[in-house]
Formats: sequence, structure tokens, C-alpha cells
Amino acid sequence: MAILAAVALYAHWLGLQRTYYPMEGEVTVLEKVTEEDAYFLRIQEIAGGEAVQFLLACTPEQFYAVDVGDEIHCARTQSMRFDDGTLEIIYTINGKN
Repeated sequence: MAILAAVALYAHWLGLQRTYYPMEGEVTVLEKVTEEDAYFLRIQEIAGGEAVQFLLACTPEQFYAVDVGDEIHCARTQSMRFDDGTLEIIYTINGKN
């Protein structure tokens, strides 16, 4: 029975992992959040005419490179099911390298 439960949990975990997709484009930094040693940027993108927000984990260098209100062009991995993800690369900040 324990093996069946473990298999079910693993299948559920795999299903959640498949909700994360690579994304790229222009977003606006809405908020900067720190929790202990973790850094996050709340971003907003316009998708299909609708504003959508995501909380992205980032490095300290990425965190301190941007300010609230900055428009950044970035690559990120984000979930279509949840409002989280990971910031991969910042290409430009306010149109500048």
C-alpha cells in the first residue's frame, strides 16, 4: 500500500512540474520581496489584454539590479497553474543593456 501511495504522490509531483514553461518578454517589476536568504520579484505582464502577475525567485544580483516600476526584458520559467516561477536572465532594464 505504501508503494502505491508513493507512486501516486510522484505522479502528482510530475504533473505539477509540467505546469512550468519557459517564457520571455517585457514585464514590469511591481514589488521586491525578501524572505530570509530568498529573493523574489513580483512582475506583471500583459497577456491577451489582461494583466497577469507572477512572483519569481531570483538571485541577489538580479534583485538589486532592478527597482520597482522598472520595465525589464527577461527570460523566466513560470507556471501556468500557479503564480510563481524563476527569473533566469535579465536582458534589458528600461530598454538599456
